[in-house]
Amino acid sequence: MRKQLLMSLTTLSLLVTLSAASVCAQSGVRLNLNIPFEFSVRDQTFPAGEYTVRYIAQGVLVIQSADRHASQIFTVSTRPGTRRDESSIVFNQYGNRYFLSSIWTAGNYTGYELRKLHAERELIRARNAVAKGASESQIVCIVARWY
Repeated sequence: MRKQLLMSLTTLSLLVTLSAASVCAQSGVRLNLNIPFEFSVRDQTFPAGEYTVRYIAQGVLVIQSADRHASQIFTVSTRPGTRRDESSIVFNQYGNRYFLSSIWTAGNYTGYELRKLHAERELIRARNAVAKGASESQIVCIVARWY
């Protein structure tokens, strides 16, 4: 009985240590990007330019302009995928409007996905109402540099 308890505690300690290491590794995520078009994150529109995306807490990221005049904190959910060789940020494009969709970091099998909000869903509805045969949104991917 004592041996089983010791083995259980050892296993639990190992799991806690691995979880903490994973969280510390994720918290170091910091991407430097040059986004060549105006885009939206949640309810805020950002001009084209240099940006940094950072992981600040479980399921919470922040995007900030290089001049620090514009920033937005946003929540994300994880999204499984294939292992990425490069870090990238993905936008959904509807005409001349771009919405941040997901963020992928090099070496990981999961990415961070943003929920579509009201303005983006409205654009989709309007496009579908005008033309039933309208093409789907374009997906634009920008490769990021580690900071």
